[in-house]
This record gives sequence, C-alpha cells and structure tokens, in this order.
Amino acid sequence: MAQIIDLPLPVLRERLAKGAARSVEVTEAVLKRIASLEEGTAQLAWLDEDYARRVAGSRDAFRGRAKALGALHGVPVLVDDAFDIARVPMTRGFAALEGALSERDSAVASSLRAAGAQLFAKSAIPALRVGEGDPGAASLVARRCFPLAVCVDADGGALRSAALSGVFGYRPSAGMVPRTGLLDIAPSLDAVTLLAGELGNVAALGDVLATFDAGDARSEPLPKPRLDDASRTPPPMAPTIGFLTDGRENANAAAGELAGLFGERAFKVPLPTLFEEVGPQGERVIKAEGAKCLKPFERRFTDALPDRIRTFITEGEAISAVDYLRALDFIPVLRAGMTEIFARCNVAAMIGPIAGEGGGVSGESLAAFLRLPAVTLPILEAPDGKPLGVTLIARDGEDARLIQTAAWLLQTLNGEDA
Repeated sequence: MAQIIDLPLPVLRERLAKGAARSVEVTEAVLKRIASLEEGTAQLAWLDEDYARRVAGSRDAFRGRAKALGALHGVPVLVDDAFDIARVPMTRGFAALEGALSERDSAVASSLRAAGAQLFAKSAIPALRVGEGDPGAASLVARRCFPLAVCVDADGGALRSAALSGVFGYRPSAGMVPRTGLLDIAPSLDAVTLLAGELGNVAALGDVLATFDAGDARSEPLPKPRLDDASRTPPPMAPTIGFLTDGRENANAAAGELAGLFGERAFKVPLPTLFEEVGPQGERVIKAEGAKCLKPFERRFTDALPDRIRTFITEGEAISAVDYLRALDFIPVLRAGMTEIFARCNVAAMIGPIAGEGGGVSGESLAAFLRLPAVTLPILEAPDGKPLGVTLIARDGEDARLIQTAAWLLQTLNGEDA
C-alpha cells in the first residue's frame, strides 16, 4: 500500500511546506518501511528512532512559527557512514570504532541541515571504505525507504551500485560538493555521489549541496549550478550524444541500438586502447593515497585491523613515488582525449557493466578517474533481467548541461515532447 514516503519528491516537498503533510508522518512512514525489510536494519550503520521522531517534531514546530523553510524541509536524507554528523556514531564500518562520536557536522551534513532535511540514519559501508560492500544506500533508496541518499567513493562504485539497484546516481564535478568532514582514502579521486529514485530529485539535492567550504582545498566559490531548473527546462536545441564503445560485445550492441534511436543526434566512438589504463591507474592512485590516509588506523588498531585493510596498506606502500606520479599523469592525457570527443557532442554515454562480460572500460570508473561529472540512468535491462545503467559524462563544470541532456534523453525514450 502506497504511503506518504512514496509521493514524488516535488509533491512531498510542497505538502510539507504548506502543512498538508507533517514531518512526523514522513518519519513514521520511513521507520515503518525499514522495519518491514526482511534484513531489518542490516544495511544501516546507525538509526535512532527516538531521535528521528524528535527531529521530525522540531521541523513541524519550526514550520508552525511561520519562518522561511529550506528546500528540503522535513525530507529524510540518508548519508553513508563516511560522513560526520555532529554527536552521532561514526564506526566507519570498523568495529574498533564502536562508540566513537563525530565532533562536528561534515560540510554535506551542514548543508542538509540548513536546507531543513532530516538526518537520523547512516548507511553501512565496508570497513574504512576498503573493499566491496553491500550497496546499502542505493538499495534503501530503491526500496523507497529514503527519497534521497548521499555517499562517497573514489572509483565510481556508487554509480555502479545505483545502476544495479535501479536508481539514479549523480557524481558532480570535482569541487562542487565539498568533502570536508568525511573519511578520505583517495583525496585526488574521492567525490560525493547523490542517489535518488528520479533524475529531478538528484538535481534538487545537488543544488542544496553545491556550496563552498574552505576546509576542502578543491572547493571553490562558484555560482549555484541550478540543476533543478536544468532538469525541467528543455535544451535550446536537440543535443548530440557520443556513445563510447570498447571490447564488450553485448554492451556495444546495446550502445548501437540506443544510438540508432536518436538518428543523427547520436554516434558511436570506439575508445582508444589507452583508456584501458583507467582501471589499473585508478587503482594505483587509490592504493597509494589510501595507504597514507589509513596508516594512522594501522598504528592505533594494530591487532583489530582486518586482514584486507592490512593488505591494502601494504600494497599501497609498495607503490613507488614514480609509479604513483605516472598514474596521476594519465588524468590530463585521457581528459585531453575526452575533450576531442566532447568537441563533437554535448555528452558522452557508456553502457554499464554486464554480468559475465569482462574487459572493457567502466564508464563510472572513467568519470571518477578523470574527475568529470556523470549521471547514471537505470533505463536498460541486462540479459539476466537485472537493471542496467547508461552513464552520461560531461565536460568538467557542465553539470547543468549534463542534467538537462539526461532529462531530454529520458523524455525522448518515453515518447514525450522535450
């Protein structure tokens, strides 16, 4: 049976702002939905139901005082356990940190609070962000437990999780969303990723989180990107999409089929073999920087540290400075290659990973390594029946064009007038 949390986000925001719905109702719907899950709270690192109800009550009381409301007033937002929330547990997926509390809000949590969002849960992550983990945030958004979620990764894994879960994922341009107050393991590549059940929802969330924070060296005081407007405004002319192809037969067939639907507004581009370095060079950067970032944990928790984290640190320390710098040198070289592609199209597109089809280049990893904005659209179905995403990638800073083109693509595929 549909509940208030199932309403489209724009409708929910409007009802909360006008008082037609109360924050306590939304919170109770979220808690009820979580309780109905077969695995319960296994995908959550922290959930405080009493605190959630108090937060909801404070949001309703605030509205009752006729004060200006934030863009996400009363909307529950899930953040992963890599982010600090003041006086909230921060286990980082590591049992030895049980009971530790964050002293202050991360930049993301601060922006969400200022917008009136409710923060009463954190999704689980692998221990200290090392290794593959259950895509808790994406799964909980897919099951409509939360309308919005925020997570962080260095290799595009959050976008892959979004596609596999059938939700939209958006990784903004580097520096647009500050990373202050989160567990960094690869400062050169780490970026915040936004998840939601609809494209317009990640756009609205992006507008809230796009801000300047002096604590992040990559953060800059830039104009608001106006992503929400871009998601609802047709492009001045039909965009052109370049579908990137690699050595994956099924993925390339899907790319060709999609490109055919757009006629002269789309074309296929075989990726040069040099782009196959994205995976190994990205891994080299992550391990080298991760070894440095996680070394303090090794010193402090020698006996408690999981073997896979010890191995990760050891492998990272074995990478020479020359090899690390060479890996970073691939970024401007491959970005120059993408610039040549962008000269012919508004955005580039790539079919997501297909089970059983190895090799090739991951579009999510490509965007992450080159620090380019990307959005994953869960619009296809893999041969095994699971969701299959199409990743759109744009020039650095052209986030609004990326969102606008993604909205146009969805409308065109649905037979709607853009």
